[in-house]
Amino acid sequence: MTTSVPPKSSVATVFGSFVGQLETEANLRDEIRDSVKDVDRLSRELAVALSDIHSNGASERLSEIVKEANGRFEEVRKGMEGLIAKVPTDQYYIFHENWKYTVQKLVFAAALICYLEHGRLASLEEIALVIGGPLHSLPCSCFHPSFQQI
Repeated sequence: MTTSVPPKSSVATVFGSFVGQLETEANLRDEIRDSVKDVDRLSRELAVALSDIHSNGASERLSEIVKEANGRFEEVRKGMEGLIAKVPTDQYYIFHENWKYTVQKLVFAAALICYLEHGRLASLEEIALVIGGPLHSLPCSCFHPSFQQI
């Protein structure tokens, strides 16, 4: 009884394409990680801007603080658009661990701004608009703040 050993070139071909797929995924993961770092930096800057509400005399400057924070959300939306564009629609859950805490910080900031401006809690739709667009217009229907993040 003899066993046939596949030719070396067919094994190399199979593993070569597998290695290519791994490299492609690693490059995508790095691009996503870079985008998340940018958005996370923006969320930290936003948190610093909002921390002024705790300073002396903040009640007189509240509208100025909120205006500055809303201006920073313009940059956040651009960063989120770039991030959303990089995540393949069917691979949201493969990569979502990279940005979930950043989105939580952004949700908190958006909810705080809504409370400071209007004296009420923000809805999920309002928060999605502030962070990066209405829920139904996002390329990946699941790329939005979840109820756990609110």
